[in-house]
Amino acid sequence: MDAARVAASGATWLNLLWYDPTVAPKGPESLPTLHHFQDLGIASARSDWSGDESLVVFKCGPFIGHEAVGRFAYDPGGGHVHPDANHFVFFGGGEWLVRDDGYHPKWTAQHNTLLVNGRGQLGEGAMWFRGGEALARKAKPRILRAVSTPALDECVGDAAAAYPPELGLKRFLRHLLFVKPNILIVADDIETAEDADLELRFHPEYEPVPKGGAFLARGKRAVLRIEPLATDGARVFAEPTLVPGEGPRKPTRLPGVRLAVHRSRWRTAVGLSWSAIGTQPPQIALKMVGDQWVFSAGARTITLDWHAESGTKAAH
Repeated sequence: MDAARVAASGATWLNLLWYDPTVAPKGPESLPTLHHFQDLGIASARSDWSGDESLVVFKCGPFIGHEAVGRFAYDPGGGHVHPDANHFVFFGGGEWLVRDDGYHPKWTAQHNTLLVNGRGQLGEGAMWFRGGEALARKAKPRILRAVSTPALDECVGDAAAAYPPELGLKRFLRHLLFVKPNILIVADDIETAEDADLELRFHPEYEPVPKGGAFLARGKRAVLRIEPLATDGARVFAEPTLVPGEGPRKPTRLPGVRLAVHRSRWRTAVGLSWSAIGTQPPQIALKMVGDQWVFSAGARTITLDWHAESGTKAAH
């Protein structure tokens, strides 16, 4: 096992359970490029298995899974979970471009999702996730749709149940449209019982610099373009999220782009695209025709119908 480099040093007993020298190694190329882990509410979508692919990971599920939340009246050990329903990260151009917050105290503000009146989701506010809050309410945010085609992957999450009821969040539907291999459209439909401060946060791995109505974050191998396409009067600005330190962990600064508005109903869309360093990421255009939003980038076009069951109407 040591020679084959398959040993799990962190849990050595797994080596004996799982290692079988008679099983020949097999590459992943025959596997689907999208998989929905339904119990946990995690969807992983990649452009291909070439070794140079893009990867989008989306999370919208109960903190310990649908099955466990339904069965347990106490937290069986979800302290490492994050309050991050409708959060996503992605890898493209050879590096991570939109990030997670890492190993820190658990706050929704450190993720790529929604704040309502400055507050986040059930369980936030301490070093360890407060699972008792989510269990008491049997909170079950969920992925409603996760489908893949050769040109487009679509995920839809419903995260309203992840927020404290007193915030009055009635709807938080997030559509992720992954136009392979290098465009991600994030479209959100948000509704509260009364006017509220609504803020969407996006945390690129590198510092976002304003340019022509968009933001460019230049990495070591790739450049990311973040472009608000439909803001509906929102204030758009770059501002980092400051992550407090805890014990030996030092405070951390997460680069960020934010959209903020005060109202009770908000539909918005943000386009993210990426390319190799030294080149220009695709620019995305949006045309609104009633409840149909038509996104285009060069020859690629996607129509999001807010009232259609599938969410997307076409992709070319």
